[in-house]
Amino acid sequence: YYEAFGVNVLGVPITTKEPKTEAYNNYARDNLGKDDVVGYWETANYPDEESQKTLLSDIYASLQVGDVLVYRRSSTGHTMIYMGDGQFLHSTGGISYSSNVKDNPTKGVAKASTNEYIYGTVLKLNATSLFETTTSSYYLFKSTNVSFAVLRPLARGLTPTAKTLNRMDIAGISMEKTVSAGLDKTVLPGSLITYSLKLENYSTTSYEDILFEDTLSDKVTFVAASVGVKVEGNKVSALVDVPSMSHKTICWTVRVNADAKVGDKIVSNATYFGGVDVFATTNYVTSFTNEKLKAVADKAREYADETTVYTDPTELANKIYADALGLNLNLGTSKEVMTEVFYKLTNTSSSYIKSSHAYKSILVPTLYSGVEIKATEKFIDIHTIEDFMIGDIVLCRWYSADTYRMFIYVGSAQFVQIDTLTGTAKVVDNGNENYTFDADADTRFTAKCLTIQFRSYGKCIVLRPAMGLELN
Repeated sequence: YYEAFGVNVLGVPITTKEPKTEAYNNYARDNLGKDDVVGYWETANYPDEESQKTLLSDIYASLQVGDVLVYRRSSTGHTMIYMGDGQFLHSTGGISYSSNVKDNPTKGVAKASTNEYIYGTVLKLNATSLFETTTSSYYLFKSTNVSFAVLRPLARGLTPTAKTLNRMDIAGISMEKTVSAGLDKTVLPGSLITYSLKLENYSTTSYEDILFEDTLSDKVTFVAASVGVKVEGNKVSALVDVPSMSHKTICWTVRVNADAKVGDKIVSNATYFGGVDVFATTNYVTSFTNEKLKAVADKAREYADETTVYTDPTELANKIYADALGLNLNLGTSKEVMTEVFYKLTNTSSSYIKSSHAYKSILVPTLYSGVEIKATEKFIDIHTIEDFMIGDIVLCRWYSADTYRMFIYVGSAQFVQIDTLTGTAKVVDNGNENYTFDADADTRFTAKCLTIQFRSYGKCIVLRPAMGLELN
Protein backbone atom coordinates (compact mmCIF):
# COMPACT_ATOMS: atom_id res chain seq x y z
CA TYR A 1 0.00 0.00 0.00
CA TYR A 2 2.84 2.37 0.68
CA GLU A 3 4.39 1.58 -2.70
CA ALA A 4 1.12 2.00 -4.58
CA PHE A 5 -0.54 4.85 -2.68
CA GLY A 6 2.08 6.36 -0.37
CA VAL A 7 0.08 5.47 2.76
CA ASN A 8 0.02 2.67 5.31
CA VAL A 9 -2.83 0.17 5.53
CA LEU A 10 -4.52 1.78 8.53
CA GLY A 11 -4.39 5.36 7.41
CA VAL A 12 -3.37 6.52 10.89
CA PRO A 13 0.11 7.20 12.29
CA ILE A 14 1.97 4.05 13.33
CA THR A 15 4.10 4.56 16.41
CA THR A 16 6.10 1.34 16.27
CA LYS A 17 9.05 0.89 13.92
CA GLU A 18 7.64 -2.38 12.64
CA PRO A 19 3.80 -2.44 12.60
CA LYS A 20 2.36 -5.55 14.21
CA THR A 21 -0.77 -7.46 13.27
CA GLU A 22 -2.00 -6.61 16.77
CA ALA A 23 -2.24 -2.94 15.79
CA TYR A 24 -4.26 -3.86 12.70
CA ASN A 25 -6.65 -6.07 14.69
CA ASN A 26 -7.10 -3.46 17.40
CA TYR A 27 -7.82 -0.79 14.81
CA ALA A 28 -10.59 -2.95 13.32
CA ARG A 29 -12.03 -3.75 16.75
CA ASP A 30 -12.08 -0.10 17.81
CA ASN A 31 -13.37 1.32 14.52
CA LEU A 32 -16.26 -0.94 13.55
CA GLY A 33 -18.60 0.94 11.26
CA LYS A 34 -15.89 2.95 9.51
CA ASP A 35 -15.70 2.60 5.74
CA ASP A 36 -12.29 0.93 5.85
CA VAL A 37 -13.27 -1.73 8.41
CA VAL A 38 -15.27 -4.63 6.99
CA GLY A 39 -15.42 -6.42 10.33
CA TYR A 40 -13.76 -7.85 13.42
CA TRP A 41 -14.52 -11.30 14.84
CA GLU A 42 -13.45 -13.51 17.75
CA THR A 43 -13.82 -17.26 17.38
CA ALA A 44 -15.07 -17.61 20.96
CA ASN A 45 -18.32 -15.92 19.86
CA TYR A 46 -19.06 -18.66 17.31
CA PRO A 47 -19.09 -21.94 19.28
CA ASP A 48 -20.93 -24.20 16.81
CA GLU A 49 -19.93 -25.36 13.37
CA GLU A 50 -23.02 -23.97 11.63
CA SER A 51 -22.48 -20.40 12.85
CA GLN A 52 -18.82 -20.64 11.92
CA LYS A 53 -19.55 -21.77 8.36
CA THR A 54 -22.23 -19.11 7.90
CA LEU A 55 -19.90 -16.35 9.06
CA LEU A 56 -17.01 -17.47 6.87
CA SER A 57 -19.30 -17.84 3.84
CA ASP A 58 -20.56 -14.27 4.30
CA ILE A 59 -17.03 -12.88 4.71
CA TYR A 60 -15.72 -14.75 1.66
CA ALA A 61 -18.61 -13.50 -0.48
CA SER A 62 -17.96 -9.90 0.56
CA LEU A 63 -14.21 -9.83 -0.21
CA GLN A 64 -12.93 -7.27 -2.67
CA VAL A 65 -9.53 -6.99 -4.34
CA GLY A 66 -7.16 -5.17 -1.99
CA ASP A 67 -8.89 -6.23 1.24
CA VAL A 68 -6.46 -7.03 4.05
CA LEU A 69 -7.17 -10.06 6.25
CA VAL A 70 -5.45 -10.02 9.65
CA TYR A 71 -5.35 -13.14 11.85
CA ARG A 72 -4.22 -13.18 15.49
CA ARG A 73 -3.71 -16.15 17.83
CA SER A 74 -2.10 -15.42 21.19
CA SER A 75 0.99 -13.35 20.37
CA THR A 76 1.39 -14.46 16.75
CA GLY A 77 -0.26 -13.14 13.64
CA HIS A 78 -0.62 -13.35 9.88
CA THR A 79 -1.51 -10.74 7.29
CA MET A 80 -2.67 -11.30 3.73
CA ILE A 81 -4.03 -9.22 0.85
CA TYR A 82 -6.88 -10.49 -1.31
CA MET A 83 -5.89 -10.54 -4.99
CA GLY A 84 -9.21 -11.75 -6.39
CA ASP A 85 -10.04 -15.08 -8.06
CA GLY A 86 -9.88 -16.84 -4.69
CA GLN A 87 -6.22 -15.99 -4.05
CA PHE A 88 -4.47 -14.22 -1.17
CA LEU A 89 -0.91 -12.95 -0.98
CA HIS A 90 0.18 -14.18 2.44
CA SER A 91 3.06 -12.78 4.49
CA THR A 92 4.27 -15.22 7.14
CA GLY A 93 6.14 -12.61 9.17
CA GLY A 94 8.50 -14.37 11.57
CA ILE A 95 7.09 -17.86 11.10
CA SER A 96 9.70 -20.54 10.43
CA TYR A 97 8.85 -23.16 7.83
CA SER A 98 10.88 -26.15 8.91
CA SER A 99 10.35 -29.90 9.07
CA ASN A 100 6.59 -29.65 9.59
CA VAL A 101 6.03 -28.07 6.17
CA LYS A 102 5.36 -30.32 3.20
CA ASP A 103 5.43 -29.56 -0.52
CA ASN A 104 2.06 -28.13 -1.47
CA PRO A 105 2.07 -26.39 -4.85
CA THR A 106 -1.59 -25.38 -4.50
CA LYS A 107 -0.67 -23.31 -1.45
CA GLY A 108 2.53 -21.97 -2.95
CA VAL A 109 4.69 -23.84 -0.44
CA ALA A 110 7.80 -25.54 -1.79
CA LYS A 111 9.93 -27.39 0.73
CA ALA A 112 13.45 -28.54 -0.13
CA SER A 113 14.45 -30.38 3.05
CA THR A 114 14.22 -30.42 6.83
CA ASN A 115 17.21 -28.07 6.85
CA GLU A 116 15.22 -25.28 5.24
CA TYR A 117 14.25 -22.35 7.42
CA ILE A 118 12.48 -19.49 5.67
CA TYR A 119 11.56 -16.35 7.58
CA GLY A 120 9.51 -13.51 6.17
CA THR A 121 8.26 -15.59 3.24
CA VAL A 122 5.52 -14.37 0.93
CA LEU A 123 3.23 -17.10 -0.40
CA LYS A 124 0.10 -17.39 -2.48
CA LEU A 125 -2.73 -18.93 -0.48
CA ASN A 126 -6.08 -20.23 -1.70
CA ALA A 127 -9.05 -18.56 -0.03
CA THR A 128 -10.83 -21.91 0.22
CA SER A 129 -8.14 -23.04 2.69
CA LEU A 130 -9.19 -20.20 4.98
CA PHE A 131 -12.95 -20.14 4.54
CA GLU A 132 -14.18 -23.56 3.37
CA THR A 133 -11.80 -26.47 3.95
CA THR A 134 -12.31 -27.34 7.61
CA THR A 135 -9.43 -29.84 7.58
CA SER A 136 -6.95 -27.21 6.37
CA SER A 137 -4.38 -25.93 8.85
CA TYR A 138 -5.20 -22.45 7.53
CA TYR A 139 -8.94 -22.71 8.32
CA LEU A 140 -9.85 -19.63 10.33
CA PHE A 141 -11.68 -21.66 13.00
CA LYS A 142 -8.96 -24.31 13.22
CA SER A 143 -7.78 -22.96 16.60
CA THR A 144 -9.53 -21.47 19.58
CA ASN A 145 -8.95 -18.02 21.09
CA VAL A 146 -8.41 -16.48 17.68
CA SER A 147 -9.41 -13.05 16.44
CA PHE A 148 -9.39 -11.89 12.85
CA ALA A 149 -10.40 -8.80 10.90
CA VAL A 150 -10.88 -7.58 7.34
CA LEU A 151 -9.72 -4.06 6.46
CA ARG A 152 -10.58 -2.23 3.23
CA PRO A 153 -8.02 0.57 2.73
CA LEU A 154 -9.32 1.32 -0.78
CA ALA A 155 -12.56 2.55 0.80
CA ARG A 156 -10.65 5.64 1.91
CA GLY A 157 -10.47 6.85 -1.70
CA LEU A 158 -6.72 6.44 -2.01
CA THR A 159 -4.87 8.20 -4.82
CA PRO A 160 -2.16 6.22 -6.63
CA THR A 161 1.36 7.63 -6.54
CA ALA A 162 2.94 8.98 -9.71
CA LYS A 163 5.03 5.83 -9.94
CA THR A 164 1.91 3.68 -9.75
CA LEU A 165 0.19 5.71 -12.45
CA ASN A 166 3.25 5.39 -14.66
CA ARG A 167 3.27 1.64 -14.12
CA MET A 168 -0.44 1.43 -14.96
CA ASP A 169 0.20 3.37 -18.17
CA ILE A 170 2.38 0.49 -19.42
CA ALA A 171 0.37 -2.34 -17.88
CA GLY A 172 1.27 -5.75 -19.28
CA ILE A 173 4.93 -4.94 -19.90
CA SER A 174 7.50 -6.78 -17.81
CA MET A 175 10.96 -5.24 -17.44
CA GLU A 176 14.20 -7.03 -16.58
CA LYS A 177 17.53 -5.25 -16.34
CA THR A 178 20.82 -7.15 -16.36
CA VAL A 179 24.48 -6.21 -16.37
CA SER A 180 27.11 -8.19 -18.28
CA ALA A 181 29.58 -8.15 -15.40
CA GLY A 182 27.00 -9.64 -13.04
CA LEU A 183 25.38 -8.12 -9.95
CA ASP A 184 27.92 -6.91 -7.37
CA LYS A 185 30.75 -8.35 -9.46
CA THR A 186 34.11 -6.64 -9.94
CA VAL A 187 35.39 -4.92 -13.10
CA LEU A 188 38.82 -3.71 -14.16
CA PRO A 189 39.62 -0.12 -15.20
CA GLY A 190 39.24 0.12 -18.97
CA SER A 191 36.88 -2.86 -19.18
CA LEU A 192 33.48 -2.81 -20.89
CA ILE A 193 30.12 -3.16 -19.17
CA THR A 194 26.92 -3.77 -21.12
CA TYR A 195 23.53 -3.09 -19.57
CA SER A 196 20.44 -4.74 -21.05
CA LEU A 197 16.79 -3.91 -20.51
CA LYS A 198 14.49 -6.71 -21.67
CA LEU A 199 10.90 -5.66 -22.33
CA GLU A 200 8.10 -8.19 -22.82
CA ASN A 201 4.55 -7.10 -23.62
CA TYR A 202 2.10 -9.79 -22.57
CA SER A 203 -0.96 -7.60 -23.13
CA THR A 204 -3.24 -7.05 -26.12
CA THR A 205 -2.26 -3.36 -26.11
CA SER A 206 0.52 -2.07 -28.35
CA TYR A 207 2.63 0.76 -26.92
CA GLU A 208 4.36 3.45 -28.97
CA ASP A 209 6.97 6.09 -28.16
CA ILE A 210 7.54 5.00 -24.55
CA LEU A 211 10.51 6.90 -23.13
CA PHE A 212 13.56 4.91 -22.07
CA GLU A 213 16.28 6.87 -20.26
CA ASP A 214 19.36 6.16 -18.19
CA THR A 215 21.89 8.36 -16.40
CA LEU A 216 25.42 6.96 -16.52
CA SER A 217 27.78 6.74 -13.58
CA ASP A 218 30.59 9.31 -13.52
CA LYS A 219 33.00 6.37 -13.33
CA VAL A 220 32.23 5.25 -16.91
CA THR A 221 32.21 6.60 -20.47
CA PHE A 222 29.59 5.80 -23.11
CA VAL A 223 30.70 3.47 -25.92
CA ALA A 224 27.71 2.22 -27.92
CA ALA A 225 24.00 1.38 -27.74
CA SER A 226 21.13 -0.23 -29.63
CA VAL A 227 19.81 1.41 -32.79
CA GLY A 228 17.67 4.42 -31.95
CA VAL A 229 19.34 5.16 -28.62
CA LYS A 230 20.87 8.63 -28.41
CA VAL A 231 23.38 10.03 -25.93
CA GLU A 232 23.66 13.54 -24.57
CA GLY A 233 26.39 14.02 -21.97
CA ASN A 234 25.92 11.28 -19.38
CA LYS A 235 22.31 10.53 -20.39
CA VAL A 236 21.11 7.91 -22.88
CA SER A 237 17.51 7.81 -24.10
CA ALA A 238 15.18 6.48 -26.76
CA LEU A 239 11.51 6.37 -27.72
CA VAL A 240 10.54 2.71 -27.88
CA ASP A 241 7.65 0.85 -29.47
CA VAL A 242 6.56 -2.40 -27.87
CA PRO A 243 3.82 -4.10 -29.93
CA SER A 244 1.32 -6.46 -28.34
CA MET A 245 2.65 -9.95 -27.51
CA SER A 246 6.21 -9.02 -28.43
CA HIS A 247 9.56 -8.53 -26.75
CA LYS A 248 12.42 -6.09 -27.25
CA THR A 249 15.84 -5.60 -25.68
CA ILE A 250 17.66 -2.29 -25.32
CA CYS A 251 21.43 -2.47 -24.75
CA TRP A 252 23.96 0.20 -23.90
CA THR A 253 27.70 -0.31 -23.38
CA VAL A 254 30.09 1.77 -21.30
CA ARG A 255 33.81 1.62 -20.51
CA VAL A 256 35.15 1.87 -16.97
CA ASN A 257 37.31 4.98 -16.76
CA ALA A 258 41.06 4.32 -16.68
CA ASP A 259 41.44 6.44 -13.55
CA ALA A 260 38.80 4.49 -11.58
CA LYS A 261 40.21 3.39 -8.23
CA VAL A 262 39.96 0.03 -6.50
CA GLY A 263 36.77 -0.12 -4.47
CA ASP A 264 34.97 2.54 -6.52
CA LYS A 265 31.28 1.71 -6.97
CA ILE A 266 29.78 1.83 -10.43
CA VAL A 267 26.11 2.24 -9.64
CA SER A 268 23.38 2.17 -12.28
CA ASN A 269 20.28 3.30 -10.38
CA ALA A 270 18.68 5.82 -12.71
CA THR A 271 17.18 3.66 -15.46
CA TYR A 272 13.55 4.45 -16.33
CA PHE A 273 11.04 3.08 -18.79
CA GLY A 274 7.75 4.89 -19.10
CA GLY A 275 8.59 6.80 -15.94
CA VAL A 276 9.04 3.60 -13.92
CA ASP A 277 12.42 3.10 -12.26
CA VAL A 278 14.08 -0.19 -13.10
CA PHE A 279 16.23 -2.47 -10.93
CA ALA A 280 19.50 -0.86 -9.80
CA THR A 281 22.86 -2.59 -10.24
CA THR A 282 26.26 -2.10 -8.62
CA ASN A 283 29.73 -3.17 -9.69
CA TYR A 284 33.08 -2.61 -7.98
CA VAL A 285 36.40 -1.59 -9.52
CA THR A 286 39.14 -4.12 -8.83
CA SER A 287 42.80 -4.83 -9.51
CA PHE A 288 42.21 -8.61 -9.53
CA THR A 289 42.66 -9.92 -13.07
CA ASN A 290 41.24 -13.29 -14.15
CA GLU A 291 44.74 -14.72 -13.83
CA LYS A 292 44.96 -13.58 -10.21
CA LEU A 293 41.57 -15.10 -9.40
CA LYS A 294 42.62 -18.35 -11.04
CA ALA A 295 45.72 -18.40 -8.83
CA VAL A 296 43.45 -18.19 -5.76
CA ALA A 297 41.29 -21.05 -7.04
CA ASP A 298 44.31 -23.22 -7.86
CA LYS A 299 45.81 -22.68 -4.41
CA ALA A 300 42.49 -23.45 -2.71
CA ARG A 301 42.19 -26.72 -4.60
CA GLU A 302 45.78 -27.58 -3.72
CA TYR A 303 45.14 -27.09 -0.01
CA ALA A 304 41.87 -29.06 -0.02
CA ASP A 305 43.72 -32.29 0.74
CA GLU A 306 41.30 -33.53 3.46
CA THR A 307 44.27 -34.24 5.78
CA THR A 308 45.80 -30.92 6.93
CA VAL A 309 44.03 -29.67 10.05
CA TYR A 310 43.45 -25.93 10.50
CA THR A 311 42.60 -24.30 13.80
CA ASP A 312 39.84 -22.25 12.15
CA PRO A 313 38.38 -22.03 8.62
CA THR A 314 39.60 -18.45 8.24
CA GLU A 315 43.17 -19.64 8.81
CA LEU A 316 42.87 -21.48 5.49
CA ALA A 317 41.40 -18.42 3.74
CA ASN A 318 44.26 -16.23 4.99
CA LYS A 319 46.81 -18.82 3.86
CA ILE A 320 45.31 -19.22 0.37
CA TYR A 321 45.33 -15.50 -0.39
CA ALA A 322 48.78 -14.99 1.15
CA ASP A 323 50.38 -17.83 -0.79
CA ALA A 324 48.54 -17.18 -4.08
CA LEU A 325 48.77 -13.39 -4.22
CA GLY A 326 50.97 -12.25 -1.34
CA LEU A 327 47.87 -10.55 0.06
CA ASN A 328 47.12 -10.31 3.78
CA LEU A 329 43.36 -10.70 4.30
CA ASN A 330 43.83 -10.21 8.02
CA LEU A 331 40.72 -12.23 8.83
CA GLY A 332 40.23 -13.00 12.50
CA THR A 333 38.72 -16.29 13.59
CA SER A 334 35.31 -17.19 12.20
CA LYS A 335 33.66 -16.10 15.43
CA GLU A 336 35.60 -12.83 15.48
CA VAL A 337 34.60 -12.04 11.89
CA MET A 338 30.91 -12.77 12.44
CA THR A 339 30.88 -10.88 15.75
CA GLU A 340 32.44 -7.90 14.02
CA VAL A 341 29.86 -7.93 11.20
CA PHE A 342 26.59 -8.70 13.03
CA TYR A 343 25.06 -6.64 15.82
CA LYS A 344 24.06 -9.76 17.75
CA LEU A 345 25.74 -13.02 16.87
CA THR A 346 24.09 -15.37 19.36
CA ASN A 347 20.62 -13.81 19.30
CA THR A 348 18.74 -15.80 16.66
CA SER A 349 16.10 -13.09 16.32
CA SER A 350 18.44 -10.59 14.70
CA SER A 351 20.07 -10.55 11.27
CA TYR A 352 21.18 -6.92 11.29
CA ILE A 353 24.59 -6.18 9.84
CA LYS A 354 26.46 -3.22 11.30
CA SER A 355 26.65 -0.14 9.12
CA SER A 356 30.35 0.12 9.89
CA HIS A 357 32.73 -2.77 10.53
CA ALA A 358 36.27 -3.88 9.73
CA TYR A 359 35.26 -5.99 6.71
CA LYS A 360 32.89 -3.54 5.03
CA SER A 361 35.11 -3.03 1.98
CA ILE A 362 34.97 -6.74 1.09
CA LEU A 363 31.50 -7.73 2.34
CA VAL A 364 29.01 -8.25 -0.50
CA PRO A 365 26.15 -6.07 0.78
CA THR A 366 23.33 -7.98 -0.89
CA LEU A 367 24.46 -11.55 -0.22
CA TYR A 368 23.99 -12.31 3.44
CA SER A 369 21.55 -14.23 5.55
CA GLY A 370 20.30 -14.34 9.09
CA VAL A 371 17.36 -16.15 10.61
CA GLU A 372 15.04 -13.25 9.92
CA ILE A 373 14.59 -10.75 7.11
CA LYS A 374 13.95 -7.24 8.40
CA ALA A 375 11.82 -4.98 6.23
CA THR A 376 14.32 -2.17 6.72
CA GLU A 377 17.23 -4.18 5.33
CA LYS A 378 18.19 -4.56 1.68
CA PHE A 379 18.23 -8.30 1.04
CA ILE A 380 18.68 -10.43 -2.03
CA ASP A 381 18.71 -14.23 -1.80
CA ILE A 382 21.75 -16.17 -2.89
CA HIS A 383 20.01 -17.86 -5.79
CA THR A 384 22.43 -19.59 -8.12
CA ILE A 385 26.06 -20.27 -8.80
CA GLU A 386 26.10 -17.22 -11.10
CA ASP A 387 25.93 -14.94 -8.05
CA PHE A 388 29.44 -15.97 -7.02
CA MET A 389 32.91 -14.95 -8.14
CA ILE A 390 36.02 -17.10 -7.94
CA GLY A 391 37.68 -16.40 -4.61
CA ASP A 392 34.45 -15.58 -2.77
CA ILE A 393 34.52 -16.62 0.89
CA VAL A 394 31.14 -17.76 2.26
CA LEU A 395 31.23 -17.90 6.06
CA CYS A 396 28.33 -19.59 7.85
CA ARG A 397 27.40 -20.06 11.51
CA TRP A 398 25.09 -22.77 12.84
CA TYR A 399 21.99 -21.73 14.77
CA SER A 400 22.67 -22.88 18.30
CA ALA A 401 26.43 -23.18 18.72
CA ASP A 402 29.71 -21.47 17.93
CA THR A 403 30.25 -23.83 15.02
CA TYR A 404 31.27 -22.46 11.64
CA ARG A 405 31.60 -23.66 8.08
CA MET A 406 33.38 -21.85 5.27
CA PHE A 407 33.12 -22.26 1.51
CA ILE A 408 35.53 -20.75 -1.02
CA TYR A 409 34.25 -20.64 -4.59
CA VAL A 410 36.82 -22.00 -7.03
CA GLY A 411 34.81 -21.97 -10.25
CA SER A 412 33.12 -24.69 -12.31
CA ALA A 413 30.33 -24.94 -9.71
CA GLN A 414 32.82 -26.11 -7.08
CA PHE A 415 33.58 -24.93 -3.56
CA VAL A 416 36.36 -25.76 -1.14
CA GLN A 417 34.61 -26.54 2.13
CA ILE A 418 36.01 -26.51 5.67
CA ASP A 419 34.40 -26.27 9.09
CA THR A 420 35.32 -26.12 12.76
CA LEU A 421 34.05 -29.67 13.33
CA THR A 422 36.81 -31.42 11.36
CA GLY A 423 39.27 -28.64 10.55
CA THR A 424 40.08 -30.24 7.20
CA ALA A 425 39.24 -28.96 3.71
CA LYS A 426 37.72 -30.74 0.75
CA VAL A 427 36.41 -29.86 -2.70
CA VAL A 428 32.64 -30.09 -3.02
CA ASP A 429 32.10 -31.18 -6.60
CA ASN A 430 28.80 -30.08 -8.08
CA GLY A 431 29.55 -30.17 -11.77
CA ASN A 432 28.59 -33.72 -12.67
CA GLU A 433 25.20 -34.17 -11.07
CA ASN A 434 22.99 -31.33 -12.30
CA TYR A 435 24.95 -28.84 -10.20
CA THR A 436 24.08 -30.54 -6.93
CA PHE A 437 25.48 -29.16 -3.72
CA ASP A 438 26.12 -30.90 -0.39
CA ALA A 439 24.52 -29.17 2.57
CA ASP A 440 25.12 -32.00 4.98
CA ALA A 441 25.91 -35.67 4.58
CA ASP A 442 22.31 -36.64 3.76
CA THR A 443 21.07 -33.48 2.02
CA ARG A 444 21.68 -32.31 -1.54
CA PHE A 445 20.37 -29.28 -3.36
CA THR A 446 20.45 -28.07 -6.94
CA ALA A 447 22.34 -24.87 -7.69
CA LYS A 448 19.03 -23.03 -7.95
CA CYS A 449 18.50 -23.82 -4.27
CA LEU A 450 21.83 -22.52 -3.00
CA THR A 451 19.79 -19.97 -1.08
CA ILE A 452 18.36 -22.88 0.91
CA GLN A 453 21.81 -24.27 1.59
CA PHE A 454 23.27 -21.10 3.01
CA ARG A 455 20.09 -20.02 4.75
CA SER A 456 19.95 -23.34 6.57
CA TYR A 457 22.62 -21.84 8.80
CA GLY A 458 21.87 -19.28 11.47
CA LYS A 459 23.91 -16.56 9.79
CA CYS A 460 25.87 -16.30 6.57
CA ILE A 461 28.00 -13.66 4.85
CA VAL A 462 29.93 -13.48 1.59
CA LEU A 463 33.37 -11.84 1.62
CA ARG A 464 34.75 -10.81 -1.78
CA PRO A 465 38.40 -9.68 -1.40
CA ALA A 466 38.50 -8.65 -5.07
CA MET A 467 35.89 -6.01 -4.27
CA GLY A 468 37.88 -3.84 -1.92
CA LEU A 469 41.52 -4.91 -1.61
CA GLU A 470 44.28 -3.71 -3.91
CA LEU A 471 47.07 -5.87 -5.26
CA ASN A 472 50.58 -4.51 -5.53
